[in-house]
Amino acid sequence: MGSPYSLLLPFSNSIWLSILAITTIISILMTISQFYSYSKKSDKTFSGSVITVVGTFFQQGFSYTSSRLSERILLITTLISGMLICFHFSSMIVTVLIRPVPISIVTAEDLAASKLKIAVHNIPYFHTYFKDTKNTYIREFYRKKMKNQHEYVAIPVGVELMRTAGYAFYTEESYQYPSISNTFTDSEICTVSDVELVKPYMVPSPMRKNTPYRKHVNCGLLLMKEVGILARETNQWRTTQPKCQGSIDYSSVHFESLTVAYIVYLTGLILSIVILFVENYIYKKRKELLEQRKRRSRIRRLLFLNK
Repeated sequence: MGSPYSLLLPFSNSIWLSILAITTIISILMTISQFYSYSKKSDKTFSGSVITVVGTFFQQGFSYTSSRLSERILLITTLISGMLICFHFSSMIVTVLIRPVPISIVTAEDLAASKLKIAVHNIPYFHTYFKDTKNTYIREFYRKKMKNQHEYVAIPVGVELMRTAGYAFYTEESYQYPSISNTFTDSEICTVSDVELVKPYMVPSPMRKNTPYRKHVNCGLLLMKEVGILARETNQWRTTQPKCQGSIDYSSVHFESLTVAYIVYLTGLILSIVILFVENYIYKKRKELLEQRKRRSRIRRLLFLNK
């Protein structure tokens, strides 16, 4: 909700044009219907019909009722159209406010194309790996995002940079999870995502060549995985990722999000003040003309009587 056109985003341009066309057509039909109406209280001008239709779209209802069947059908149609438009617009605004922010960085390519800075866990292995790796993609990634930064930091510093300075932190995932759990709030944990920069290698079981125990070892590893021993040991010795317990934050509506509403309000305010002065000026001019005509008519009458 940070765009100046946030109030226009729930509907596309074609829908807004359709609403404008519907408002114009209904206003014309209402003006024609009221022109042939027997009621003397209703406003039979086109501007009055426009105000009535716009007020109906904003759930304000009508200021009068008609005894004519054709006009009642037109009023009911206007009420239903206004209700549907208002409900869809309001629901879209609420949906945008409560919908969680989508995660835009899901791959290493997205991270390389983003504006995030990179911090790396300060251990000797990472220093050597990024400088001497033969992987062309990792070398390009290092040249583009990390070479000129030299952001080798400890885990608490890297986690704090993630939370406050807009950094991505590269380390062994099990190392940083405890710090994230102790530092981040529930809403911040829900925004954390992992990107696999280096794909893990397939490591075989170390055995002597042509050993007769290969099948036994493979079956034993498969059995340990099926009965859950490997998962248990992994959970015991490796820290799992903190789970999102639901965000308690909400999306705030910023000042620029209501730019359209302020523009409409200020435009109407300024236009009404200008029209007020114009109407007063025209009223005074008409009043002066009427007084001049009355004076002339009195003078003519006096001259006629004197004759």
